[in-house]
Amino acid sequence: MNEDEHNSDGDVVEDAVRQLTSAAVDENRLMAGVEKTRAALAEAVQSDRIAGELEHRTWRSRMNIRRRQWVAVAAVIAIGFGAWAWLWPESSASGVAFGQVMQRIRSVQAVTFKMTIPVGEPVDASLVPVFEVMESTSGRTRQVFPGGTIMISDPDSAQHLMLDPHTKHAALTTVAGKNGPREGVFSILRKIRDETGVFRGSERLDDRTVSVFEAEAAGERCVVWADSSTGLPVRAELHQRNMTQAGRPIVLHDFEYDVELDESLFSITPPAGYELEEKQINIADLPSPTEQDLVGILAVWVDLADGVFPAAFDQMGYANTLLRMRGTLGAEQARRRIRDAFAAHLPDTEGDELARMHQITSGFLFSAKCEQWRYVGKGLKLGETDSPVCWWKNPEADTFRVVYADLTLRTVSADELPEIP
Repeated sequence: MNEDEHNSDGDVVEDAVRQLTSAAVDENRLMAGVEKTRAALAEAVQSDRIAGELEHRTWRSRMNIRRRQWVAVAAVIAIGFGAWAWLWPESSASGVAFGQVMQRIRSVQAVTFKMTIPVGEPVDASLVPVFEVMESTSGRTRQVFPGGTIMISDPDSAQHLMLDPHTKHAALTTVAGKNGPREGVFSILRKIRDETGVFRGSERLDDRTVSVFEAEAAGERCVVWADSSTGLPVRAELHQRNMTQAGRPIVLHDFEYDVELDESLFSITPPAGYELEEKQINIADLPSPTEQDLVGILAVWVDLADGVFPAAFDQMGYANTLLRMRGTLGAEQARRRIRDAFAAHLPDTEGDELARMHQITSGFLFSAKCEQWRYVGKGLKLGETDSPVCWWKNPEADTFRVVYADLTLRTVSADELPEIP
């Protein structure tokens, strides 16, 4: 075999490598496997050359074309195995491909699991909110909140039923408009885009080998720990920009799949003994979030935090304040304190839990849609007249709207904004 023929063999391998590495994969890991493959192929080629020198030149001439074809095929096959080795867990033959994981997730009919919401560092680990979630074959969901409140949702009829076992009060809300009750949390996993799945390694979790994948669902990052033998998630993390703080995802765990669930658990008819309140809401009739919603939730939050502004303005931080109150005051006294704060600062929501929830959400939604939003209120005391808490660009002019620590609003120019490192 002359030098040109040997180079042709190398070109085949190089071309196969180029084709494979043009895909969206982890190039470093893949190339490490490719280099090992190339080394093995080179050794095979060299061995073949030495053996060939002992044979007749005519025989070698006839075999050159066949051997070059074998090198090409072997390169593609070997590099293909390198790609699968990248997709499957290292040092384990029991791994699972991401496509298999998604196939198993979408085949689940009924599921129960626990959902842990991140809220910073509560005063007591027992206060970390854990929701018990059930999703039935009918598409209805049932969530049991940490305080015992139960919410049942039916996306088909666009209805929510809230049950308070302590007061025996039931609130049935029918939502009209395109933004009615959504599918359950597990449905977020079903909507993961297959092509976004990236293998991050294998590890041991709950005494089993799991394959870890990072992917994208509804534009948000999620991480799935899938059992390497069944392909079903053992744990999942949902990173949602409008709901979670960096590094503190919503965690789904303790899954049970295809369990038999009594449909009565998902009934939107209240149990006997409950006082029923019915409401109708049209999403289209709800007002858009305003700056007054923002100031309103700030007023409530600072009141609950004894006059001190929070470190950051987000829903998880607000939830953490409520949990700390519950740990300090006890559940019932904390509940009364929250009702009093809303009555003082947002009197229109008194006695209307849904209106209260909408008010909270609106304040955070307003900040999320603001251009050049900045929050600088960490540690400020209520009533500091000239201390800015937050600001955003006025959409109607080349100015900024600023909220100060006395909860007043002012319009200022860009030059008048404080310099914040």
